[in-house]
Amino acid sequence: MLTLVPGYVLKDVVSGLVVLTMMLAANRRLVGIALIVEAILPFGDMSIILGSGGSKSRAFSVHGVSCAAMLVVGLLLIHAI
Repeated sequence: MLTLVPGYVLKDVVSGLVVLTMMLAANRRLVGIALIVEAILPFGDMSIILGSGGSKSRAFSVHGVSCAAMLVVGLLLIHAI
């Protein structure tokens, strides 16, 4: 039986595969740029949760931390520190 994958799961899987592909095929700077661009996804998820009256603690602890971590790692990769 065919089971459909919800869109939010598919989005997360595809964004992870983009970074993995970049890690295998590109240099650190490009991976860092990809991570910074993809940090928009958890920020958007956090905004949706907060805008719809969802749990602030969940929005910040899951999506906010993910966004911050992606930005920090992306910046570190770009500057190769």
